[in-house]
Amino acid sequence: FAKWQRERTSEARKAFDEMLSENSFVEFWGRLGKIGGDSIENGLKVDNEDIGEEEGEGIAKVDMKALAKNIDIREMEKVLKNDKRYIVFNHIPEQRELWLRVRCFPMAR
Repeated sequence: FAKWQRERTSEARKAFDEMLSENSFVEFWGRLGKIGGDSIENGLKVDNEDIGEEEGEGIAKVDMKALAKNIDIREMEKVLKNDKRYIVFNHIPEQRELWLRVRCFPMAR
């Protein structure tokens, strides 16, 4: 039984990691939080029309790094909560959260 349980857990963990790599929300915000560079540090230029502002013309800057920092683990969990590969680990939510943090916020450990 113990061998079967280890194999089952191992397969579930592989599926969990695969789920994280498949999810575009988690992947995008996780990677953005990790990367740096001039284009990220200086912000992303966006027309006011793109962000829904009608007053004034011109280009605004959006700090993508700051936006990435505002995306926390709870928002990612809300996106993943209905996936079977996420639900499988409901019995160990602390461990599941740790895996998500390691994947998306490696510096925050």
